[in-house]
Amino acid sequence: MALSATELQDQNRSEVPTQSVTNTAWGGLIAKCSNTKQNFTLPQWTTLNEFHDILAEESIGVKNGEDFSLKYFGLGIRGSDAIGKTGLGTTLLKVNQHQPKDGNLFVPIPFICRPVDADLNNINRAKYRMRVVEDINGVAYAFYWLKVINFASYNPQVVVITRDEDNNETPVPYIPVKDDLFNPQPVDFTSTGSVPISNQYMNNSAILDCSLDQTDLREMENACRVKYGDASLAAPNEVGVAYGIDTKTDGSIGQGATIRYDEVLSAVYAHYITERDARAALNNVRIQYAFDHGASEPMLMHTNATTGV
Repeated sequence: MALSATELQDQNRSEVPTQSVTNTAWGGLIAKCSNTKQNFTLPQWTTLNEFHDILAEESIGVKNGEDFSLKYFGLGIRGSDAIGKTGLGTTLLKVNQHQPKDGNLFVPIPFICRPVDADLNNINRAKYRMRVVEDINGVAYAFYWLKVINFASYNPQVVVITRDEDNNETPVPYIPVKDDLFNPQPVDFTSTGSVPISNQYMNNSAILDCSLDQTDLREMENACRVKYGDASLAAPNEVGVAYGIDTKTDGSIGQGATIRYDEVLSAVYAHYITERDARAALNNVRIQYAFDHGASEPMLMHTNATTGV
């Protein structure tokens, strides 16, 4: 008997998964305390600030949940590993899954690298966080390791999704009716004592836009060239979405001058999305990362990459 479209999709996912999503324990704690406006404690070795030594001491300890926002993302390059060859001689890759305890991407890569005396202007700097000044071959560079999510497409709404026999899904905005509020009814059991399952389900949808344009990709190539000596490492296959608290801090810009700029305090990854296939900045003019935040577990991901010509 032939497998249905749903069974085939499930089989393909189990045999050759192309992506995985992991929600972190600390991200979940922040979400709870943010919703309830309660205090909680961030212990040592939980924040990206400690990893990058930026406002490290201030980032741990007792925190107020309502101070946090989910508004930053970072990129990495070890979302998959080679495990052999296929029968066609191509490389066989497996997705590397994070654990809920993980505090960082497997191998982070920077978004921006500029000599401190030719740093970003104030407008462009405001799009980034986790600014780290590092000396490489006698030159002081400013690296930026987190980027602010674009909320222009967030548009939170409740949708009802219909799944057809070929496993295609069609979401449409749900419009409440009076009976939803004034006359809700229990669902009856079937004759076998089970709850009937429909081909429709409801979801809350809001898009987190973490996409990268051509300028972003060229900057990332340069950052990987300076940091790791290899521009081809600008090929992300893991994404981290982070909580944090916006703050102000001071930093050097060369010739002994300082600037005050936006930084992030208590940055904690809440979600990791790892992919089997990397998206090389060298071969693309845009990489689209759009995550449907608030979808049922696991988070849904809509992605594509436009090849440069």
